[in-house]
Amino acid sequence: MTGEVIGRQWRGTTAGAFLLAALVALLLLPPRAAAAPPAPTLTSPVNGSRLPALGTTLTWAPPKEATQYHLQVLPFANAGAGLNIIRNVEQQFRIPSPPEWFGLLPDMTYSWRIRVTDKPITAFETDTGWGNWSETWTFRTPRVSSEEIQEVFPASGSSGSPTEGLALQWRHPDPAVFYFEVQASSDSSFNMDPETATAPLWWNLVHGGVSVPRNSWAAPALRAGTTYHWRVRPRIQGDGAPVEWSRTFSFTTGGGPGTAGVAWRPLVSSSDAPSPRRDHSLVIDEAANALILFGDRSKGAALNDLWRYDLSRNTWERVAPVGEQPPARFGHGAVLDPDRRRMVVFGGQSARDFLSDLWEYDLPSGRWRLLTAMEPPEPRYGQGIALDPASGNVLISHGFTESGRFDDTWLFDVAGAVWRDRSPAGGPRPEKRCLLRTIWDPKEGRLLLFGGQSNTSPFLGDLWAYQPGKMWQQAGQGAPPSPRHFYSAASDTMRQRFLLFGGRTRDGDAGDLWEFDMAADKWRLLATGGPARNGHDAVYVPSRHALIVFGGAAGAELNDLWEASIPE
Repeated sequence: MTGEVIGRQWRGTTAGAFLLAALVALLLLPPRAAAAPPAPTLTSPVNGSRLPALGTTLTWAPPKEATQYHLQVLPFANAGAGLNIIRNVEQQFRIPSPPEWFGLLPDMTYSWRIRVTDKPITAFETDTGWGNWSETWTFRTPRVSSEEIQEVFPASGSSGSPTEGLALQWRHPDPAVFYFEVQASSDSSFNMDPETATAPLWWNLVHGGVSVPRNSWAAPALRAGTTYHWRVRPRIQGDGAPVEWSRTFSFTTGGGPGTAGVAWRPLVSSSDAPSPRRDHSLVIDEAANALILFGDRSKGAALNDLWRYDLSRNTWERVAPVGEQPPARFGHGAVLDPDRRRMVVFGGQSARDFLSDLWEYDLPSGRWRLLTAMEPPEPRYGQGIALDPASGNVLISHGFTESGRFDDTWLFDVAGAVWRDRSPAGGPRPEKRCLLRTIWDPKEGRLLLFGGQSNTSPFLGDLWAYQPGKMWQQAGQGAPPSPRHFYSAASDTMRQRFLLFGGRTRDGDAGDLWEFDMAADKWRLLATGGPARNGHDAVYVPSRHALIVFGGAAGAELNDLWEASIPE
C-alpha cells in the first residue's frame, strides 16, 4: 500500500482505501460479550459430611476475576430456613449457630452451591453476567436427643402452680437447639385417640429462641387442683428421624387442698436485660419503685456494671455512674438505706483478690464514693450483710477468704465512719462459714443468720440470732428449710418476716419458698415448684406483695426475672 498526505487529506492507492473502510466497519460492530468467570471450586465442609454443631463455615476457591458471589443453601424438601445471598467476593461464609441465627435444624440434609460474576457494580440475581453454578454439595446437621432436657418451671412434682398465665419452661443442654414439640395433658399416657382419650392433649410447636421466656410454652387456662403432665423433644424435620420424648414432668395447680396460693410468673422486660450472671446483689428502692443490680460473676469474669429495673414500666436500664467506680466484683454484700438515699456495698472477690472496701452509691446524684475507715474487717467473699435502718449502721458476718472461713461479726458506724468488731467475747456462735445471708430484725434489734457452707459441711441448715453486745443463740421453731447455701433471703419488715428462696442443696438446686415469722420465731413452707436455682438474689416488694428474683445459675447462668405473688 502506498500513499501521501496532502494538507489534511489522505491520498493513496485502492488498497489503502479498502483497509480504511474495513477499519471503520470493525469499529461500528456491536461489542462482543465478555466470557463469564468459571464456577468456583467448593472445598469444605466435605461433601456429604455430618457437622459437629448447628453451625458451620462454607469455603470455596473463587476464580481470580470474581467480584461478587451468589450463595444458595437449601434444606431438604424446603423443610426449614435457607440462604440466598449475594455479597462481595470472599472465600468463605459463616453460618452461625443459634441464637445468633435461628437457621439450621438438627439431623437434616442441606444442599449448597455458589456462582460468581466479574461485574464491577452491584449484581442482582437476574443479571446475565453470572457464571455457571458450582457443583452442588451437601452436609448434614448433627443428631440431638431429649435425654438431658430439664424442667425449669414448674419443678416436677410441685404444687401450687397458677391456673392461668403459666409458662412451662425447660432447658436443653445444647443452647443451639431451639425448635421443640411440647405435649401436655392431665392424662399421663398422653392418649390422643379420639375414641379412648380421657383428657385433652395439647401438642404444640415452639420456637424456643423467640418464646418468652426462652424455651417455654404458654399453657391455656387449667383446672384448679389438678395434676398435669408434660414432655418435650427437639423438632426434627426434612429427612431426619423423630427423637424420643424427654422424661415426663408433672405439676399440680393451686386451688386444691394444702396450697398456699403463691403464684410464680416471669417478668418480661421490653428493653435489653443484663447479661446472665450469679453472685450479684439486688436491692429495692421503694421510693422510686425500682430495683438496683450491681456486679456479678459472668462466664468466670467479675463485672462492676450497674443496672436499674423500673417496676412500673418493666424495663431494664444500664446506669452510667458519675466519677470513680468500685472495682469489678462478685460475692459481695449490698444494702439500700432508704432514709439516706444510698446503696452500700461491701467486700466480695475480684478477678484476683478478696476485697474489704466499702462503697456508697448516692441515688440522687448517681455518684459512687469510697467510704474510708481505719482497721476494716479482713477481706472476704460470701458473707452476710444487713442494715439497721434506725441508725444507718451496716453489719457484716462470717465469710471466706484464701486463709479460710470466718465467724466474726462487724459493724460499720456511720456517724463515726469507723468499723467496730462486735463479735461476742464468749459463748456459742455459728461455726465458721460462708455463702450465707443475714437479715436484720428491727423490732427485736437482732441479726438473723441461716445456713451456708462450713469446713465440715457443704450444706448447713441452722438458724442463729444475735443482738449486738449479747450472745449468739440458736433460733427457729417448726420444720426448717433443708440445709443449703447460695440461697436468697429478703426482708418484709411490715409483717416482721423474711422470705427464703431456692439455693443449692444436697439434692441439687431448690425452688422452694419459705417464710420465717420473726415475731413467732417460726418457719413455714409457702410453696414448692418455683424456678429452681442458686447464686441468685431477691427482694420483697411491699406494694406488690411479691418476691422478685433475678438471675443465678441452674446448669447455666441466668438473667431471667421472676415474681412470686404472695397472698397477704
